[in-house]
Amino acid sequence: MPESLDIVRYVDENFGERILSEQIRPEIEEWVKKLGHYYNHLLIPRFVKMDLAEFKTQSAVDYFTKKKTESIGDFQQNLDETANYLVRLHQDLEILCH
Repeated sequence: MPESLDIVRYVDENFGERILSEQIRPEIEEWVKKLGHYYNHLLIPRFVKMDLAEFKTQSAVDYFTKKKTESIGDFQQNLDETANYLVRLHQDLEILCH
């Protein structure tokens, strides 16, 4: 299955005037790096709560949790900090509006 950007490139190259730019905007790159410091704290603890095939067994959940706890810390603590992470995310999203 093609990746999303592959599909976008195909449409851009084959239908109408090309509008896609491969130029990386430094301000967007910096914004993505900034979010990279905390967005996994919001996402990763929720993965094991979703009905994903990868986590059908408790051993799979335990392995994933142990592995990711090494990089983001305790899952429950991250979930407890959701409100704080969302405040940061909303502030960072607001930057894109200006």
